[in-house]
Amino acid sequence: MKNEVYYADFSYQSPYHELQFIETKVRTWNFYTSNNAALEIRNCVYGESISFGKSQINVFDSICDGTGGYIGAKEDSKTNFYGGEIACDVLTHDRAQFLIQDCGQVRGRIEAAGQSKITVVNTPLGGTVREIEEGEVTINN
Repeated sequence: MKNEVYYADFSYQSPYHELQFIETKVRTWNFYTSNNAALEIRNCVYGESISFGKSQINVFDSICDGTGGYIGAKEDSKTNFYGGEIACDVLTHDRAQFLIQDCGQVRGRIEAAGQSKITVVNTPLGGTVREIEEGEVTINN
């Protein structure tokens, strides 16, 4: 899946959903998880992802370009981003956890609020880093 792509006839099936796009242009893909859901994103160019509740998003070798907003985690959720690039802000809240590892770059701001934690490993940062309230950002480059 990639942003700004025209699909003449595209189908996607998961255990919970079946989507079909016929003669459709998708401007931006956005992904959201809640409750105890788990989502894996691989080799995608997409606009936004946010995890809520106790859900988890694992992203591999993808680009979040920010066309849908930002990438984040809230409540007690977790997001892990391996490889690829983040071209937007990374925002966490509540008790969420976010890992960024072995990425080309994070271009936007990184902000951890509440009691959330963001860990950055082997990834260059292009924006500001901010800890709000009891939020923690750990950088291991």
